[in-house]
Order: sequence, then C-alpha cells, then structure tokens
Amino acid sequence: MTLPRLVPDMLNSEYHSTEMKKRFISKSGLDEIAKSPAHFQWFIDNPTEETPALVFGRAFHTMILEPEKIAEEIVILPDAWPTKKECGISIEDQKESFRIQHRGKAFLTADMAEMARGMAKSVEEHAAARFILRKGNGKPEVTALWNDVDTGVDCRARFDWLREDGLIIDLKTTRCAKPEIFEKLALEHRYHVQAAFYMEAYRRVTGQEPVGFAFVAVEKEPPYCACVYVSQPDFLKLGRIEYLKNLTTYAECRTSNEWPGYPEISLVPLNLPAWAQKQLNAS
Repeated sequence: MTLPRLVPDMLNSEYHSTEMKKRFISKSGLDEIAKSPAHFQWFIDNPTEETPALVFGRAFHTMILEPEKIAEEIVILPDAWPTKKECGISIEDQKESFRIQHRGKAFLTADMAEMARGMAKSVEEHAAARFILRKGNGKPEVTALWNDVDTGVDCRARFDWLREDGLIIDLKTTRCAKPEIFEKLALEHRYHVQAAFYMEAYRRVTGQEPVGFAFVAVEKEPPYCACVYVSQPDFLKLGRIEYLKNLTTYAECRTSNEWPGYPEISLVPLNLPAWAQKQLNAS
C-alpha cells in the first residue's frame, strides 16, 4: 500500500481491523501509549468487542453524516420477544436469528434510538453546526494513511466529515458541552492531540494546509444542547507536542521490542495535584 493515501470509501470494519491496528497507529493507539507502552501492547494484542457506547456513537454518526444509510446500518431492537408457546421458537433462537439477519448493523434499543434522534435534531437545529456540515461540499468517514517523517511510523486517521475547503469536522457526544466544562473535558480526552494529529494527516495526504479543525459537541441528556468549537493555535501546539512525544515512544519501543509499564525500580512520591496544592496554600 503506497503512502500517503486518502481513502474516501474504506469500510469502518476495515479501518478498525487488527491488521490495520498493527501496521498503522491511530489516535486511540497514541492514547494507549500515553498511558504506557504496556497498555498499547495489550490494546493491540487483545482486540475487544464493540462496546454499547461505541455502537451508539456509530449510529449517531450515521444519523448526522449519512442519513441515507440509516436503514442499512441501524436496527431497533424489539421491546419484547414472543414466547416459544406463541411462535414456536425460543426467545434465544429468535435473538440469534435477529443478530444473524442484521449482522454488521448498529443495534439500538428504542430508548437509545430516541436519544440519538434527539441529539441529531439538536445538531441540525444548531446554526453553526448546520452551516459547517451542510454548507458546501464534504465527505463523511474519510480515511488518511501516511508515514510520519519525524519518526518513520505509519499512521492513520479517520475524518468524521472532511469539507472540500479543508475544514475537518469531528462529532463528539459529551456529558456537558458548556464552554468552561468542555475545555477541561477536551484536554482530559486528549482532543487537542486528535486535532493536531488529524491536521498533520491532512497536510501529508493532500500537500495542503487544512483550514482548521472543528468539534461539534452535543450533550447526551435532554435537551441535547450542542456547541461548535474551533481548535485554536495553543490547543493545537500542545496537541502536536504530545502526539510527537507519543510517536517517538512508540518508535523506540518498536525498535527495542520492549513495552514497559509504570516505573518498577524506584519508589514514586505521591504529591498533591496542582489544584489541591493551591487550595492548601490558600488555607
């Protein structure tokens, strides 16, 4: 596979396949490296099944970004199953048949589907979100594959929505989209790393400078308030510093084939975090 490469039609299952994970590091892989190389090795060697949260996120993305695919990618689970006495088939056999019939789709309960529709409606009714997602041409779920020039590591990224003008948009579900709260959540979840990493992906696969990176954040509780955030220079600068640090660690571990966890040969002082130290000093 030649690099760099922009792949607009890669299946989600292929992007998240074990083969891709082992060759190309993603933002999720960088997050594991940031914990420790041991976490990353476990992440690669022990693939996990899709969690309910990821299933919901996939369905929500479809509702916003590819609504024409809702019928082929999302299925609502029945509220109840008829008994064997009523239909001649056990409930377990009915469920297994249902899973086989709809293999590959996102399975949602009625409550989950109602929540996803409410969140999608909120995004559609938000003026800024509607403008950047619907104004101008763009494509959903575009994959970028490239080789990092500083470390020689093969990397991958998947843009939720890539506009033709070079604006990268990412959908985020969150417990709170309020600015002063979301800023903290963004750093906690390393969204600054994602933004910087994805913007570098765009540069490498297109040879052009991206217009920017925007997050469309929508809350998971009614009234499903939404807000649009545009990554600022310092946010991106810190993200770049951190992802390059993670890539360097990964490259060194791959060369040595050693994947250490936390410190083992020394006692680590347990200090107060900065916010608690300020509280102590003020008392």
